[in-house]
Amino acid sequence: MMLNFAQMFKTTRSILVLGLLLSACSKNLELPDFQQATHTIPDPNKKGTCLMFITPDCPLSHLYAQPYQQLQAEFGHELEFLSVLPGSLYTEEEISHYVDSFRFNIPILQDRQFELVEQTSASTTPQFILMDNKGQILYSGAMDNWAISLARKRIQPTRFYFKTAITQYINHGVVTQENIPAIGCLIETR
Repeated sequence: MMLNFAQMFKTTRSILVLGLLLSACSKNLELPDFQQATHTIPDPNKKGTCLMFITPDCPLSHLYAQPYQQLQAEFGHELEFLSVLPGSLYTEEEISHYVDSFRFNIPILQDRQFELVEQTSASTTPQFILMDNKGQILYSGAMDNWAISLARKRIQPTRFYFKTAITQYINHGVVTQENIPAIGCLIETR
């Protein structure tokens, strides 16, 4: 089948547009943490990157500080674990208080311009994201079913959505776990 010039131009233009869209979706970001170290998201040297969007005044960001660190202890040899503070509303003292209160040892990135919020479509704190090392989002949402609402939680979680997604990705390279909407505080953008 021969294509005429107009068909070839249209096909070439479609391929170019698709390539630009894919490259925009997998754009690597470099963001500083509060110790002024720069981190690349996604980390090209790891199999993938896990993100926890936090705010120091959100009760559920407090609730999930330790479970997120436990996931880092279990899977940190294969995946990069980072936390993200959207915007610039919080002071370094408030962040230090959060870190000290929960002995939080995961770097907290400053997403002052909401670049990572926009790239990942994050809307809530805490919200958990798993992406591969090319930036494709494999899971986005709640860590588990512990939180019922901002003010209510179960005694213990019984479903572990984020850990299931991580395990599926590490073991099989794909994630079949559904994205479960995160419960928490809304991210206030601009």
